[in-house]
Amino acid sequence: MQTLARILVPTMDNARHPLAVDVQEYVETALLDAFGGWTRSVVEGAWRDPETGLVHRDSSLAYDVLASPERATVMLRALAAELAYRAAQIVVYTHYGAIHTELVPANRLAA
Repeated sequence: MQTLARILVPTMDNARHPLAVDVQEYVETALLDAFGGWTRSVVEGAWRDPETGLVHRDSSLAYDVLASPERATVMLRALAAELAYRAAQIVVYTHYGAIHTELVPANRLAA
């Protein structure tokens, strides 16, 4: 069974500088090599700094892939750690788990 897995790639580093294009290219190549493909969308979010109370808003690129839960765990964790280093991030958001995901082939319904 395959699961939907997601990794968020920030568009800016923690100093609010645009993320280098080679970081995005690295992620896309790694996802192609590990999972055979990806789907990308732009997402926005916000988080509150627990120490200062300041709200930070950011924009990220969400990359979705299909993989076995085991493969998603191993591959995305490794990719997230490398991405955090390359993008000067404290953490990188990933998601994988018990979501039923299926690729449904085309089938014309009888008229």
